[in-house]
Formats: sequence, structure tokens, C-alpha cells
Amino acid sequence: MPKYLEPVHNFAMKHIFIKIFLWSAFLGLSPNCSGNLRQKDSSKEVILAREASTYGVVTVSQRGKIRYLKLGEQEQSAVNLENKRDWVYTYMYLFSLGILAKEPLEKTREQKVLIIGLGGGSFADFLAEVYPLWKIDVVELNGAVIRLAKKYFPIHRRVRIIEGDGRQFLERTHEEYDTIVMDAFGEHYIPPELYTVEYFTALKKKLNPQGIVLMNTWEDNPLENEEIQTLRTVFRKGFYIHHPRETPGNRIYILGDNLATYATLKNRIISEFSAQHFSGENPKSILEAMRDIEKIETNTNAITDKTVHGLFRKYRRN
Repeated sequence: MPKYLEPVHNFAMKHIFIKIFLWSAFLGLSPNCSGNLRQKDSSKEVILAREASTYGVVTVSQRGKIRYLKLGEQEQSAVNLENKRDWVYTYMYLFSLGILAKEPLEKTREQKVLIIGLGGGSFADFLAEVYPLWKIDVVELNGAVIRLAKKYFPIHRRVRIIEGDGRQFLERTHEEYDTIVMDAFGEHYIPPELYTVEYFTALKKKLNPQGIVLMNTWEDNPLENEEIQTLRTVFRKGFYIHHPRETPGNRIYILGDNLATYATLKNRIISEFSAQHFSGENPKSILEAMRDIEKIETNTNAITDKTVHGLFRKYRRN
């Protein structure tokens, strides 16, 4: 989830922390931005490990059967150790719905998946278990997150974890992926260099023409219209899903140039959710609320490398 803060411009490290502060200040988000699917266990929290990193202290803790990974005081990932597929956070459940937007036959074929942002590795682990023919790569900037996730979280041995910067990786790799998952946005900030037309264009160049992008964001942020305009500038088609009982809450975009129609996607996800016995509630109400981003009026410009920092400063002043 966290941490892609300074991908290509080699700015001084102080700018990283300024950007985190700016985004946190103008979003004004509540602490529980991940959307819990359950009440927090009343058991005492036990600290299992801590490691300082350039981006904050990474902590692994456990309360009852739930194990958490935190960056600073913010939860980045969590897993139910007794049942990994009993999702702790709503957005993980929504991600599992998003992956069903792919053609059903693709689950039986070799596929390449890139996830930008590791956290505790839960979604990568899920994909590796459910789709044994898929190759799963994860890029994570924070070495402390990688070390602690490998030690304390159940991550499938087929998941390849690469320590590095998400945007630099996309610009340098020769791989082409069938699915790219963006899970690099933290609870109180978005890395500016992963939020522009130039970034999404670089990402799209590494995507199979029939591939899809899944991206986790937070609703009702001050740049929501600019965000949508940016995505539809790069991708021909796009939808988003969210939980109608959590507003504002996490939003998962489903993006690609060759996505199926709204009706086809909706029916496909419902059918495959049942056929593959995925965890969570029946997704019908969630898919009824799915939005086509081409039909959303934005009246604004897309975000570019040249404008993103000015937009952050603007909303900081307001």
C-alpha cells in the first residue's frame, strides 16, 4: 500500500516528507481509511517487531487472531491468521471482485501480474493461491516492509518481491503484464509521481492490450475530479466499485482499453464470485453501484508531472 514517493526525479529526501505532510493535511482523512469489515478485537495488542526506515517506523503487531503491519501509526495491512481469506479490510474484498473482471478463461492460463506496493502481501498471496499458473511480481520501495512482511506474514513462495521504486521499475522493465494492481497509496497521502498522466502512460505501456489495471484510492478527496480525468485521459474504458455502506470509503478502479461493457462486467463478477467461492458478502449491491468513469462530469484538467505539485500546494493553502 504505501510508499512510492520519489520515483524518477531524485529530489532531496526532505521533499518526500513535505509531500506526505501536504497530502495528509489537505485530505483530512480519518484514521480508519482502510475500511474495516469487522469490529476490532478487544484483545491486548502485542508488538512482534519494529524496524526504523526512511519512510517511518514499520511495526508488526497482533491482536487476537489478526496480525497488522503499520507504517508510523497507520495500519497498512492486516491478515486473519486463522483464515487468510476472511478479509480484514473492505478494500481487499473489493480487489478480489476487481480481479474477476478478467475473462473467466484467463484463470486457467499463464498470466503475469504486477502489484505496486507490498504491505503484508495479502493480495499477492491470494492471487498466487487462487491462480497457480499466474506469475506474481510485487514492487516495494521500503526494504523494512519487505523484511518484516516476509518474516511475519503468510506470503506464497511463488510471489517475487522486488525492492525498488514503482515508477522507475515500470520505466525500466521489459516485462509486459496482463494485470497491474496499484496498491501504493497510503491512508493519508498519495505519492505525487504515481498520480499523473505521464505515470499512467508509462504503466499502460507495460500492460497487455487486453489487460486490466486495478487501483485502490479513497473517495471524496479534493482531487477526485482531476483523478478521474487523468485516468480517462490514458485509458479508453474505466469503472469503479466501492462499498455503498461505507461512504466515503475505498474506491477500486477497473481500467483498460478493452474492458467489457458495464452489464457484462457486472454479470461476470457475480457469476465468477459464486463459481470460485470467493470470501465475502454477495457482491450484487456493490456492482449495482458500479460507476462508468466516462459518464462522470469532471470539468477539469488531467494531472501531469508539471501540475501535480502545484495542486498539492493549492489544497494545502485551502
